[in-house]
Amino acid sequence: MRRTLFTIIAVVATIMAATAQSPFAGWWRGQLAMLPIVFHIEETAPGNLSGNLYSPAQTAEPIPLLPLTTVRAHTDTLTVEVAGIGLRYTGTISGTPRKIDGTLTQGGNKFSIALLPATEDDAKVYRPQTPQPPFLYNSDDITFRNGTLTLAGTLTYPWSGTPAGAVVLVSGSGAHNRDEEIMGHKPFAVIADFLTHCGWAVLRYARGCGGSDAGSPHDTTLDFATDALAALRYLRGLDMLRHRPIGILGHSEGGAIAMIDAATHPAEVDFIISLAGPALKGSDIMVRQNEMIAELSGTPVTPAHRDSLRQAFTLLADTTISTQQLEPRLMSLLSDIVTDPDHRLASIQQTSTPWYRAFMAYDPAPYLKEIRCPMLALNGLWDVQVDAEPNLNAIHQAVPHAKVIAYPALNHLFQESASRRQSFQYGSISQTISPTVLNDIADFLLTIPAPTR
Repeated sequence: MRRTLFTIIAVVATIMAATAQSPFAGWWRGQLAMLPIVFHIEETAPGNLSGNLYSPAQTAEPIPLLPLTTVRAHTDTLTVEVAGIGLRYTGTISGTPRKIDGTLTQGGNKFSIALLPATEDDAKVYRPQTPQPPFLYNSDDITFRNGTLTLAGTLTYPWSGTPAGAVVLVSGSGAHNRDEEIMGHKPFAVIADFLTHCGWAVLRYARGCGGSDAGSPHDTTLDFATDALAALRYLRGLDMLRHRPIGILGHSEGGAIAMIDAATHPAEVDFIISLAGPALKGSDIMVRQNEMIAELSGTPVTPAHRDSLRQAFTLLADTTISTQQLEPRLMSLLSDIVTDPDHRLASIQQTSTPWYRAFMAYDPAPYLKEIRCPMLALNGLWDVQVDAEPNLNAIHQAVPHAKVIAYPALNHLFQESASRRQSFQYGSISQTISPTVLNDIADFLLTIPAPTR
């Protein structure tokens, strides 16, 4: 009898051991500086682990950022790797409730990170302002031409079919879709929805995605400005917009594009709205941007580093210097700022593109003095990408009739944030754009007269 009992206990213990789940299986959430990260680890078979890395500040839904290429567990120690980005995390599990204390390394940098138990909800963030169907207005997918390029976009307009006018939305620099999506936020979808409810037609588009041609890798801001004109001319050809004002709303680089088009084609652009548009030279913008971000990150730029940065951006702006000549000079110049040679080379290669170098050389002053149409220029005082005060002052001086507004406690995306330090952590903020900004845009549009042409 005793032997039978021991046999039953041994069988049960064997079954339990075989079916016991790894203590590392499940959802885990940590904090990398101000950026939340989430690991999801699955045990597909006893002792066989796999998983994904999530970055909830960058996507509104729990979409894996990258798969974990290595997941190893040895007693109370976990090691995961993401080969594509050179990331490795090693930690030890302990306590009740469970907690993993460990170190994340990437690119020579080390961070102490504690992982706490989480759920799938921790892998997503919420964007309460993102418009959801059904929409109480018309929304059409359209295409228009800019020379040899076909550009696709979304045109929204009131059900009445008689909009008060039309606005072309032009996004900032970098890869964006027509909603200017960034870290799960869709600023242009929010703006289009709001203005369409106010009775305006709104066209948003983007190069290189959603059915649009990408153009040439040598294209610069001046080339992108022709896209906005082509969009405006498309709208001008619609019967519902005859004798209606049509203008451009641009964010960041898009604000520069709005200024360029208003200055060079005054008969076609009825008004412009600049959301954090640069009004200083591109090289000056970038020096100040690096200073502000470094200061908020706790590592202020020294006078020597500031001088090196200014020299670097001046070199980048000099289009008479070839890329081959540029690289060794920048490698030497930036050696005290970016000490790792591989990182320094990667940074130089990213900033040596035709677009970047053209933006460094860009001077908005000649365009600003030619603007005659109604203009609204907005900036947040916590903007660390386009410093509000000097840029708005430049607009005020060059375009005296422009309405200029500086918003306390708003960042580059015009989000409200708890502190200036947190203001450039766009993904950690649930708000997409301040309602005050939306209302100010709508109020400005009410002042736009019908065109006389």
